[in-house]
Amino acid sequence: MEDNPDVVDYLKSILEANYQLDIAYNGRIGIEKALETIPDLIISDVMMPERDGYQVLETLKNDERTSHIPMLIVDGEGRCCLQAGRACGGVPTPICPNRLTKKNCSPRWK
Repeated sequence: MEDNPDVVDYLKSILEANYQLDIAYNGRIGIEKALETIPDLIISDVMMPERDGYQVLETLKNDERTSHIPMLIVDGEGRCCLQAGRACGGVPTPICPNRLTKKNCSPRWK
């Protein structure tokens, strides 16, 4: 979930060769897609229209269908975002491709 098309393109360039991606350009659509598809991992920006990353995190972690999904929160201000231990990790920007490798999505983050 990311509202900036340039960041979406950058993330796609890092991830699309090895992962199936589903993009949402705002938090509301991201929540709808997550509930519909039940992804293996969610990467979400903090600042987005309609629902911010914290609202997305709270909504999905409180829903039985999606509460098990690990989430990476991307913060454009360089902070790692962890909300009450409910996000599996935070990724500050600019995003380092090594932070988004499979090893960072291990079961220990669930």
